[in-house]
Amino acid sequence: MMGREHEALADFERIIQLTPRSFLAHKNRAEILLSLDKKDEALVNLNVAIQLEPNNFPLIKCRGEISQSLGFYDDAVMDYTVGLNINPNDSEMLRNRGEIYRLTQEFDKAISDFTRALEIEPSNVFALARRGEVYRMLKQGPQALIDLDEAIRLEPDNIMARESRGAVNRTFRRYEEALRDLDEAIYLSPDSVFALTNRGAVYYMLKRYYEALIDLDKALNLDPKHIFALETRGALLNVLKRYDRAYEDLNLAIELEPTNVWALTYRGEVLAALGRYEDALNDLNRVLQDLPDWGYPLALRGAVYRSMGSNTLALLDLDRALQNIRDKAFNIDYETKALCNRGAVHRTLGRYSAALLDFNKVLLREPNNILALTERSLTYHAMDRFNDALKDVQTILKSEPDNATALELKKKIESA
Repeated sequence: MMGREHEALADFERIIQLTPRSFLAHKNRAEILLSLDKKDEALVNLNVAIQLEPNNFPLIKCRGEISQSLGFYDDAVMDYTVGLNINPNDSEMLRNRGEIYRLTQEFDKAISDFTRALEIEPSNVFALARRGEVYRMLKQGPQALIDLDEAIRLEPDNIMARESRGAVNRTFRRYEEALRDLDEAIYLSPDSVFALTNRGAVYYMLKRYYEALIDLDKALNLDPKHIFALETRGALLNVLKRYDRAYEDLNLAIELEPTNVWALTYRGEVLAALGRYEDALNDLNRVLQDLPDWGYPLALRGAVYRSMGSNTLALLDLDRALQNIRDKAFNIDYETKALCNRGAVHRTLGRYSAALLDFNKVLLREPNNILALTERSLTYHAMDRFNDALKDVQTILKSEPDNATALELKKKIESA
């Protein structure tokens, strides 16, 4: 038949014209069309063949696979369901239907199909990797890791398993383990947006900012509307004080997903840095309307109120923020900022002892924290404790010789 497909197609076409209900003619013509990668045309003949033999399992399965490859997921699911009624133990059909359910985010159905497939073939890497990915999407990390560990043990170069396990370990803050998997995934698939974005997020959490930026830039060049990449790069650019670019990323993320609480929170932080306090409050209020006890936006809103001179409102938010830190290791940066801002409010209100308690708490674990040192030096100066103030100023100037606040305070102390 090789090289003579078109002659055979013409022959079967003539047979179909003479005997339109010839099962073999439709079946054979469909097979030739498939060999020529003419899937749409093959479906026409398969439809007729299946009408003539409604319980023909191989043809039903074949049509399901073609429909799936063309993105006709509803049609594929119907065929797979009919096929599984005929042969409930076809693990390939279970995996295929499970994969469609995964892609259409019908996660419970996906898990059911992958689980049944694994009962039949316990070591099937395709099903293990995808069930692990579904568990990841459902935020069931421990269950995901069981499947993904086994998939990688069986097939170390499985890209999906590496990507998913890397992402799970990122959410568990196991950053070195996450990097190992994501490095491997990117080695196997250099243009994987998922792996690049997650590795960028890991680098961001490790404060390896420029490495993070390289990964996130590449991810967004490949997929300019990837929401997680946009929100993460926006947060990163904010840390790097590139506020205009951060604002652009976060705007687009929110345009694509208006209820994205991370993007709204990060944009609120950027707007505050730009001095657009009312706009910052709008974003932070939107988040806190649905998540009233989330410490991060509370701390940010408290800082905004402080900048606006609303000290009572600032203290309310900052107190609540510091009471709602569920994971101190993860949220140490915003806890530090909240303590510094609350201490600054206490200083403004003349509550110097309370202010010092907050600054000392930060400096006990971060002796060179510039923000805390600056605020404490200002507090000491207000208390006429000039020697203590000068010690803090000198520590600041060792790290930042051009720090304007420290230089100005040094002049005041020396002239006192």
